Amino acid sequence: MKESYSVDYGKIKKKSFEIFKNKRYQWILIAVIFTLIIFLSSSIRLSNLSLLTDSTTGNYIPGDPDAAYFLRVVETLQENNDVLPDYDAMRSPLMFIPWHPEIMPEVISHTYKIFKIFSPNIGIDYVFVTAPVVFYVIGLVLFFLMSYYLSNKNKWIALLSSFCSGISISYNSRSN
Repeated sequence: MKESYSVDYGKIKKKSFEIFKNKRYQWILIAVIFTLIIFLSSSIRLSNLSLLTDSTTGNYIPGDPDAAYFLRVVETLQENNDVLPDYDAMRSPLMFIPWHPEIMPEVISHTYKIFKIFSPNIGIDYVFVTAPVVFYVIGLVLFFLMSYYLSNKNKWIALLSSFCSGISISYNSRSN
């Protein structure tokens, strides 16, 4: 005699809704989706990394003139133990114009020291080119938390706003 098995879809649906009503499972799902958002948007931002390589030296190069100045400041900081000389001789020879006070080169310099702990062979040029993506990830986490609290602790709205921010073209050009 052949036994027949029937599937009770109503029971499966009810059990699925019970699982998704559980706050712990919701947060696990949010964490998985948010990790995917971070991975997707970071890979978008790192997709042009191969284009930032100097074909003659193989070193990474900054994408714009301001970034080239910042890289020079970071390299000067590294050469002089986190102290800049009184004057920037390259910017204005014989005019004794001091360095422009910027926080970004110091942040990149400290980021380089942190990266160097984990990878001793890492170059300052690679850290300089990839640091904006690291700062972007930190910013996206903070954006998620801000959206979460501003939306009366609605994690789905925070996730949606983080996704929209992560794939936004206008924000992408400012976080590379």
